[in-house]
Amino acid sequence: MSEQKPMQFVETDEGTVKFEIVKLAPCKFVGKSVYAREHGRETGGIFKYCRENFGWVFDELDTLNEYATGEVHNTALKTWDCYFGESRTCFDMVFSQSCMVGYHVGRFMKADCPVPEDMDAIEMPEIHIAKGWLQSDPPDAVFHKPKLIPLYTAMEEEAGRQGFDLTSWILMADVFPAPDANGAALYGQYSSCTPKPV
Repeated sequence: MSEQKPMQFVETDEGTVKFEIVKLAPCKFVGKSVYAREHGRETGGIFKYCRENFGWVFDELDTLNEYATGEVHNTALKTWDCYFGESRTCFDMVFSQSCMVGYHVGRFMKADCPVPEDMDAIEMPEIHIAKGWLQSDPPDAVFHKPKLIPLYTAMEEEAGRQGFDLTSWILMADVFPAPDANGAALYGQYSSCTPKPV
């Protein structure tokens, strides 16, 4: 990580959002991948199953600590790089039933990290990442849209004030809830972002 900007605190109806922008060095996201229709009725259930049953992924990654980066959180990276049918446009990517969303449960590891058997890897270029953190109780409740929307909105507004545009259609991630120093559950959401044109 480099060029980390100071942590900001943004008040929302759901609580205080902790926000920062960092530059992610080239690395590799290693974990287990599944794909489902972006607007499928069972998509949310599929992703919930992954969060609850892919603990073995993190156990395996714990054995590769020498390849760990500063991004040590258990994460579900979301990508929109797979389609069925012929759709390829940005509009289709967001709104069409042809879009497949990839849900990759794992961690950001060093670029030379070996990929364990039965796991997948995504090569990550250098990229700016906007991070938002929001307290959630119970932890899994934050994955529902009523909490996600205020968090993303706060991130988008604060990124704009810092001279960045969120580009979540390129990369977005759910960071699994983990206790903070006071024992409260913190949920994180990441989005790629780009500097605004001068």
